[in-house]
Amino acid sequence: MAVPVAFPTPGATAVKAIGKGPLGGLASFSLGGIAASSALGLVQALFKPNRAIGTIIAGVTVDEVGRDDLEITRHPVELGAQITDHAYKLPAEIIIRCGWTGSGHLPGYIDAVYDALLTLQFSRVPFTVTTGKRTYPNMLIASIGQTTDSTTENALMCQVTCRHIIIVETQVTNVAPRAAQADPANTAHVRIFTPMHELPFAGHPNVGTALVLAARMDAPPDVMLFEEPAGLVRVGLSMRDGAPMATLEAPVPLQLGPEVPVALLAACAGLRPDQVLTGTHPPVVASVGLGFAVAEVAPDALAGISPDTGAFRRALAVAAGLLLSCSDAPEHRLTIHQGVEMGRPSVLHAHAAHTADGIRAGVGGGAVMVFRGVASL
Repeated sequence: MAVPVAFPTPGATAVKAIGKGPLGGLASFSLGGIAASSALGLVQALFKPNRAIGTIIAGVTVDEVGRDDLEITRHPVELGAQITDHAYKLPAEIIIRCGWTGSGHLPGYIDAVYDALLTLQFSRVPFTVTTGKRTYPNMLIASIGQTTDSTTENALMCQVTCRHIIIVETQVTNVAPRAAQADPANTAHVRIFTPMHELPFAGHPNVGTALVLAARMDAPPDVMLFEEPAGLVRVGLSMRDGAPMATLEAPVPLQLGPEVPVALLAACAGLRPDQVLTGTHPPVVASVGLGFAVAEVAPDALAGISPDTGAFRRALAVAAGLLLSCSDAPEHRLTIHQGVEMGRPSVLHAHAAHTADGIRAGVGGGAVMVFRGVASL
């Protein structure tokens, strides 16, 4: 029997399939690469070219239900306490009802799609989900639900639940014995490690190391000097609002490397190319001891992605230096609020100034003792 179809006008994001198909209730059609199917007689099917579950693109998306929750303590909170210490962001979740039709495809197409979803789930390798409202990086498939009956024998209708994996980075700072230092007059020889690599230089580990060492000294100096692979790191100690603070100077002046194509950077960050701004400077590789690709983005762009927060922390001094290089000002100071999207906000103070050997940058902040212990080997 004939299946009446409401064809979308140019630019429309919805198509409708009405009536029953020859398979006893399955209405299906293909239009310009869009495949839609329904066992319900009337379906409002969403379509947008960039919708995807990893690299799997649904033939039709019926609906997308996203959920973002904040876990808030039910216990009383002391007046004046940091409220952010009593609430934390739960992993984002997205439930997608989507489908594929075997019409117009080779035999075995539906089985291949279903197998691809199961393989993606079993791999447990984080991927990106793109919906009509936002991009979800670092996702895993928590569940795949599908039902086959007399109306969907030649189609695959699934409910796919994806959940965000909150990825954090642990850094280990190793203070070598004074005998291993190039100059015994320096405070310490410091090595910084992530779970995978040794870093030539990083911001937060130096701040934390300086404050921990200062807490162990009867009379800590005003300045500590750390020997690191990238060079000598100067860390000043001070008090701000009654709390100890460490401010470091990066070991080398600002160095600008090659520009990064906007499309490439946007793809890596899960952004649209138009969300990467180039009015102040193009995306560029910059370094004050550890190289990063640095780009300016639209004000609302960060809320829609899950950035590598460890990388952002190490790049803060670079950001101040890069902004100064784009202006005629003698110095530039920034108060940076970070970690807001992940529910653990903090404040850092970055600065940069023109010197005889180029632009020198630094960053400072406080630190909180999380735990302490002794390992016996």
